[in-house]
Amino acid sequence: MSVSFKIEIKGLDKIMAGFKKSPLTTYKYLNQAINKSAWQITNDVKSATPVKTGTLKRGIRPEFGQLKAVIKPHNAPYAYWVHQGTNAHVIRPRRKKALSWKGAKHPVKYVRHPGTKGKPFMQIGAKNSEGKVGKTFSDALDKIVKEL
Repeated sequence: MSVSFKIEIKGLDKIMAGFKKSPLTTYKYLNQAINKSAWQITNDVKSATPVKTGTLKRGIRPEFGQLKAVIKPHNAPYAYWVHQGTNAHVIRPRRKKALSWKGAKHPVKYVRHPGTKGKPFMQIGAKNSEGKVGKTFSDALDKIVKEL
């Protein structure tokens, strides 16, 4: 005894066409979400960045690649120490025999710096962006599903 079934899927041709364009559609919307999120995070990081001269804040910008973005300060080699802080350390002259600055009573051979507390502006900015970035990717996923 043999039993057979015939299953017909209405709209199968449209589903198959959607699968064929799936990688391009997915790439397009994910890339848009990454770019939008990178700018959002950049703005939130800049808002959390401490300002003395403004150089550090101005240098924070994203770099884009294929399905990726990297946000970092580009023009401030001291950014790491602002973010992480420093331990107590001795400062010695590099090019002269002594250190001197405006307001100093006399030149000195070295100075004991007490260290600085870090201001983790990158972490704070990224944390402040979490909800907005989540919404951006949720919207992108909705667009992908709708288009496919």
